[in-house]
Amino acid sequence: MAAFLYAVVPSVLLALLQGQRGYVLLRSVTDQFVTFTLALTMLLGATRLPRLRKAVAGTIVSAAATYGLVLWFLIGYWVWTGHQFDIRFALDAGGDVLRTLESTLGRFFLPAIGMTIALFACLALLWWQIARWFEERSGNFFRSWTISLPLGLQALVWHLCAHEQRMVWPELHALIEQAQEHPVVGPIFPDSREWQTRGGESVYVLQLESGNALALSGALELAGRRYDGDYTPNLRRIAQDGVFFPIFWANSVQSNRALENILCGIVNNAGPALSYNPGKIASECLPAVLRRAGYATIFYVAFDDPDFMNYRNFAKAIGFDEFYDAPSLGFPARKDSWGIDDCTFYRSVFANLRKRPPGEKRFVYIEVSAHHYPFAGQAHYAHLHPFILPQNPVEWYLNSWVEQDHCLEVFYHEFREFTGGDAHLFVTPDHSWPVGTHGNVLNDFGWYDENFAIPFLYVPPLGRRSEFRVGEQADAQPSLADLPATIVELLDGVPRKHSFAPLLQRQPADGRQPYEPCHILVQPYSGGAIVIQRPREKYVYHINTQQLERYDRRHDPNERNPEVVAENIPYSRVKADYYCDRYLRSAQVSP
Repeated sequence: MAAFLYAVVPSVLLALLQGQRGYVLLRSVTDQFVTFTLALTMLLGATRLPRLRKAVAGTIVSAAATYGLVLWFLIGYWVWTGHQFDIRFALDAGGDVLRTLESTLGRFFLPAIGMTIALFACLALLWWQIARWFEERSGNFFRSWTISLPLGLQALVWHLCAHEQRMVWPELHALIEQAQEHPVVGPIFPDSREWQTRGGESVYVLQLESGNALALSGALELAGRRYDGDYTPNLRRIAQDGVFFPIFWANSVQSNRALENILCGIVNNAGPALSYNPGKIASECLPAVLRRAGYATIFYVAFDDPDFMNYRNFAKAIGFDEFYDAPSLGFPARKDSWGIDDCTFYRSVFANLRKRPPGEKRFVYIEVSAHHYPFAGQAHYAHLHPFILPQNPVEWYLNSWVEQDHCLEVFYHEFREFTGGDAHLFVTPDHSWPVGTHGNVLNDFGWYDENFAIPFLYVPPLGRRSEFRVGEQADAQPSLADLPATIVELLDGVPRKHSFAPLLQRQPADGRQPYEPCHILVQPYSGGAIVIQRPREKYVYHINTQQLERYDRRHDPNERNPEVVAENIPYSRVKADYYCDRYLRSAQVSP
């Protein structure tokens, strides 16, 4: 029974998941048996230690049961998600993973915990029975040399075959790397000295949750069905007062990493998220720049935990004077799974803003989160849903997004009533979310356009709208990391590197350096990938395997046929030969 649960079934399942057949499958099973027999022989060895027998046997039993439990968890995760577990993602995301798991499993969450405990107890009991059986017979059958010789041989084989244990050992190695904090690819910080400004009008940034521009475009085809509805009616209605980008690039895949991009202009961070350690940010962030220019800097988040991903400490560290989460605005904790209802939250935010002194310059950052994986939606918005009985992840996603779009009407009404339209407004999702165009619906895997493409909207102050391409749809595709430079240029009119302000203006200033349409996008998980995104092509550098691929975006828009450009190519060469010129020309790179 122990061999069946510990070696046979996990090995076969793992091999099948990895597409192994024949000899390769047999080798995978053999490798797992090596680990199994190694544990058995160590238990035999414990019988030759009279004084330490029980302690050593107990340690081996616990370790073996834990290993088996971890193996089953990793296999279960793979079956559920369609790809391997990434411990970097689990550690980096923190409460995001736990709350997502709880939200996804629903009423099965506690039974799943109980089953996990029961599985561990079953494995431990089996191993303990084996240990007792060995102890009762050790004097009659086993001698020291009959234990030490196979133990040595098994340890050697186990060491030689460790790379074949493709589930547990890679995660252990990643855990060690995470603890050492030695990422292969470090962040590129902007030269924020160029952002210094005296300011101008107030600035509002509305950060929406998980906006997949390809799914929202009305042109998505998936599994033989075309999703051509209007899923963003209110966003497009607001866009009549501004400049709309149907395709814009998020530089990463998580909310806290998006803050690095949007507020600090940081790109290329494939290591730990800087929200957990803002002291490592080697440049000044936009809130601190605007605070020095006399702005009140205020952060609102529709979530109930200020320590989620270290949000509050991060916001304070980068220059926000005030931080408001849902409870500080009077909402009870955990009213909704992923934050307060957007419509209700917007009204509370502007009620709070109305208490502030009139006439002050403000930089206001508002983040909502109710539209979140697994995109279950809310029952009282069912009349808005385009799909009465959603059949697949994209339909669940679109139902939930429509709820978020619905509340934009409330937001824009409150915004215009409070500001009179005399402020800059930016509306952007924090990141995209894959909906299955490449067989994946989780954000910790994938480097395709659907992992990074988002919609984006800029609404200029009412008195300055004649300067901008109001009511137009832009074909250009900037990225979120260019937002700080763009904001300060819009405030004082002084050209900045990395600013896409000319793309918003009717008559850009003469003689300025053209905006380079090249972006660095990062998938920090699942082995890590750096995407160098250009209008006609993209390069993807896979960090773990050191493989560089090229996608022809003109002839292969669905990204099905990558060309392998190089294998075993070091990151330093990729950076020197393929990176955007603007990031090599004017960036401060951390050690």
